[in-house]
Amino acid sequence: MPEAEPNPNPNPGGDPPAPAAPPAPAPGADSWATGLAPEHKSLVEAKGWKSPADALTSYAELERTLGANKLAVPDKDAGPEDWDKVYSALGRPEAADKYDLGDFKPPEGLPWNPEVQTAMLGVMHQAGLNSRQAQTLIAGYAETQAKAWQAFNAGQAQALETAQGELRSEWGGKFDEKIELANRVAKHAFGEQLEAARQLQLNDGSFLLDNPLIARAFAAIGEAFAEDGALPKGDAGGLFPASTAEGAKAEIARIRAAAHGDPKHPYNDQRHPEHRALHRRMQELYAVAHPGTTGPA
Repeated sequence: MPEAEPNPNPNPGGDPPAPAAPPAPAPGADSWATGLAPEHKSLVEAKGWKSPADALTSYAELERTLGANKLAVPDKDAGPEDWDKVYSALGRPEAADKYDLGDFKPPEGLPWNPEVQTAMLGVMHQAGLNSRQAQTLIAGYAETQAKAWQAFNAGQAQALETAQGELRSEWGGKFDEKIELANRVAKHAFGEQLEAARQLQLNDGSFLLDNPLIARAFAAIGEAFAEDGALPKGDAGGLFPASTAEGAKAEIARIRAAAHGDPKHPYNDQRHPEHRALHRRMQELYAVAHPGTTGPA
């Protein structure tokens, strides 16, 4: 009797057997990154991300590290509008006149032109500065200018002292008399332009009317005119401050009286072309009227 063939279905009458599971892929042969662009797939492999969850976790950590407010630096071909977005995000105001300079004030006594300040703020706005940067820069500039101004005034005071010492040594007891004559000539010659003449500077930085040569010339002219009776009487002033405390106090009072209540007077108006010279004159007068002081109280 022939042998029965083996039944391929070990479960006759039941469901067919489940197909065998395919063999697992070799490590690295396939993963969730299959199908990504080559450079992205290389990034996945380099970072060691085993699943999309790993990549998402890594990105979340990056966000927390960098923060949500990120600014992209415009490239070299970016236009002004691209940079404007960056400057605005960094705190630049919408216009130069909107800068908040906090408690900044120009140093007291320093000639300060508001128009120059406005121009400076315009340049700062164009450069993209925010209010904090603008305040720091303009305050630093003012401080530098103040130091230069103080050094200039100190140099002028020293030059004036040297000139007076030279003439006092030369004229001796006649110093007050000759300076009075020279001042009267200056007052008569320059008239209302006397303070403007006091601002004229020589190549060495000294002022024209502080120069001993001018003092000698005007004194000689005054002596000649006085002998002929041609030198008019009146208040003198111009070359040097009054040589006596009484005379200096009188001139201080005259200047203060003229400036009182008049905002356009050169002593009060910093933009007036004679403001600097008149303040310097007052400092000289105070040095005579109140020895040991540095200027008007």
